[in-house]
Amino acid sequence: MSHLTCSLRRLAAAALLIATGVAAAESTWRDNFDQGQQLPWTSVRGNWIASDGTYAAQQPGSSPVTAALLPYDLSDFSIEVDLIQPVDGGLWLRANADATSGVLLVVFANRMYWHVIADPVTGPWTIHGFAWISPALGSGANRIRVTGHGPILRAYVNGAPVATSTLDLTTVTNPPGTDFLRGRVGLYDNAAPGTLFDNLRLEAGTPVEVVAVGDVGNPSVRFFPIDANGDVAPVASLSGANTGLADVRSVAFDSDHLYVASGSGQSIRAYPMGTLGNIPPVRTITGPNTTLGGVYGIDLSGAELYASSSSGPVSVFDASATGDVAPLRSIDAMTGAYAIEQDGDELFVARDFTDASSVYAFDRNASGAAAPLRHLAGTSTGLGCCNLGLAATPTELFVCQYYDSRILVWPRSADGDSAPVRTLGGSTTGLSLPLDIAVRDNEIFVANSAPQDVRVFPANANGDTTPTRIIGGPTTGLHTPFSLAFGIYMIPDEVFANGFE
Repeated sequence: MSHLTCSLRRLAAAALLIATGVAAAESTWRDNFDQGQQLPWTSVRGNWIASDGTYAAQQPGSSPVTAALLPYDLSDFSIEVDLIQPVDGGLWLRANADATSGVLLVVFANRMYWHVIADPVTGPWTIHGFAWISPALGSGANRIRVTGHGPILRAYVNGAPVATSTLDLTTVTNPPGTDFLRGRVGLYDNAAPGTLFDNLRLEAGTPVEVVAVGDVGNPSVRFFPIDANGDVAPVASLSGANTGLADVRSVAFDSDHLYVASGSGQSIRAYPMGTLGNIPPVRTITGPNTTLGGVYGIDLSGAELYASSSSGPVSVFDASATGDVAPLRSIDAMTGAYAIEQDGDELFVARDFTDASSVYAFDRNASGAAAPLRHLAGTSTGLGCCNLGLAATPTELFVCQYYDSRILVWPRSADGDSAPVRTLGGSTTGLSLPLDIAVRDNEIFVANSAPQDVRVFPANANGDTTPTRIIGGPTTGLHTPFSLAFGIYMIPDEVFANGFE
């Protein structure tokens, strides 16, 4: 079967499951090594042992390169694993059964690259897709995710929505990259004392980079391919009576769960990622101990879930929390916050309910009466009602203004009464009552409520600029798009028994 035919069958199967609400078959495998090996690993070379909750090669090396493999023969997949103290460790991908050939992702603290090898001693050791990692990985757990879809392999670092390095196997000639369109996944380590591996998650299916759109007018969350344009159907959606969705104000998601904030419901609900459709939540955070009012903003960072609400402080919950639970910590002075954005070591807050002309920056671990790192406010800023969306990059801060129908941009470090360096707005932009903004790589996505669409602009857009793409129309199902989030959606592999060919 051709790869294209296979992908089309998966897409058709996913669409049918979405329409019918049929649950996906199990196609996800995990190993946290807490009780030894939970998955059927084979230590091919390097004497791999699970100890103290991690997995490691007791004899790391590169001649021949070490290998611990899982037995599953995969084409399209996603694999995630924590690398602890990474120094020349990484992943086998599309390997044969004895790891004498395959693709290696090599990870150091400050860089990564790929090898495509036909022999575990002689390689060839040609470097493909070299990329610097910034900020550099620390000595603790660093989450690495690799997706494979046909000839394209992508490597992501610590939950970033954009790949740090991408390998197109059609560009590799020695050995031919197209010889590596399926195979086994596993781990390798070359340095002593060595990289430790933990919390592995493997999923069979087709990875799609997506933008999730939370819709308040048509209570739903819809996932569109990141390059979607025009009146297109989502690849997946969450909607229907069983979901309990109401007043959808913000969304966030990771590999396992989709989180949805409700304003009127004063709650955060968690749904299992997969086929979605008309399914109930598996967890709900709500009740007086949570301190939540109407929840208008959420953001997910690793195992922590940040939340802002109309009458409670900005709070941080364990992402696995459920019921009427107290937050892990709260920023008491930020009661009545609307938009939040957690990025890097900082948390940005717009307090539209009580202070409509300010944006604050806090340390991400701030709690109690902690003072802000910066406070952007004053007549020169142009801030005012209503600052409903925030986005941050390593160098810039974006604020979405609802009534003024514009996007204001500052240097990330802006403080006090600082004028924006750019303003995106005007009739050509088509912006009308925008409710949220998200920035990914070199593009700005705007949830544009009045025209019922999502508009995409270059990240450096300024003035009255024409959007590069518009996602909108009856097929999209969008009514009042309110919130945006980026990530990877796995189209469940329903074509093959147990998720494998």
